[in-house]
Amino acid sequence: MSATRIYKRDELLGKQVIGNDAKIVGAVKDVAYDGAGRSGFIVQAKGAEENFILTTQIIAFGDVILIKSKFQCAKCGNINKEAAKFCVKCGSAL
Repeated sequence: MSATRIYKRDELLGKQVIGNDAKIVGAVKDVAYDGAGRSGFIVQAKGAEENFILTTQIIAFGDVILIKSKFQCAKCGNINKEAAKFCVKCGSAL
């Protein structure tokens, strides 16, 4: 039986988050839960708002965290909420 790697909160804080398009999304600021009980990370890019990234978006952990970036704006790189049809930062269609 192989052991599953468990990541503690202090190991995740500050880790760089990269979208699958190779763009830097930001760094993990904290671990959190939303109102529906889903777990995720609070991620913040320099000079940007905090974004909540669901753990279901994670592709891989390692030196960085690789995420599916389907909610990431192709124009400005902002991570938007799941239900968003337009980027809240620049207004581009998602």
